[in-house]
Amino acid sequence: MKTKKAYLKREKILAAAAKTFKEKGYAETTLTDVALEAGTFAGSLYYYFSSKESLVEEVLNVGTNRIADLVIGEVKRLPRTVSKIDRLEVALRTHMKLSMERDDFGLAYWRIVDQVPQEIRERHAAMPRAYGRFWKKLIEDAQEAGEVRSDLDARIVGLFILGSTLYALDWFHESGPYDVKHLSDILFAMTIKGIGTKSERSQNSSKEDHAIDHTSAAVIRVDPARRRVDGKQRSR
Repeated sequence: MKTKKAYLKREKILAAAAKTFKEKGYAETTLTDVALEAGTFAGSLYYYFSSKESLVEEVLNVGTNRIADLVIGEVKRLPRTVSKIDRLEVALRTHMKLSMERDDFGLAYWRIVDQVPQEIRERHAAMPRAYGRFWKKLIEDAQEAGEVRSDLDARIVGLFILGSTLYALDWFHESGPYDVKHLSDILFAMTIKGIGTKSERSQNSSKEDHAIDHTSAAVIRVDPARRRVDGKQRSR
């Protein structure tokens, strides 16, 4: 059984790895870099992680699971009387808020997920796929309740929602004209309210119109070939 001291040391190494991978990318990061950031010796990392590959895989896992666990937990705590489309709204707003916190694990994930060895990506893929199934089920439940259009593929709708949030990491900053809540309002109006049935949409038309009226000022054109993290171009 690991002691509390060993657990805290492992967490410190993971945090240092996330920061280093975020700043330098996967290929340019060495275990020595991580050890320096963690304030320890490179050799001591092997007590906790067998290799650079096992370390980066854990960074990816934390980057995915932290948000997924909190979003799923928030939805599960909702009373049974909450409508299906309102559950979608809670999930979207919670996901957006957590994503825009821009912590090192999330930013490291965004920078290195397509840089790591293929076998790591394949093993890790089970986690985002599980999170995707959670969103698919939320949407399907709303479709069955007649609150979301039934002619849309629930999986694709979920991917659009999650993808929109992920790409916002490239351009959104709290110092800009809009905060996370307003960004969530816009995304909610364009996606979840946009896929709602006619009766659902009419109930919130004024709120939706207000949010959509401001989208032109909030949208920033991003060249897909130039993806950045905290001002640094992301390698592809």
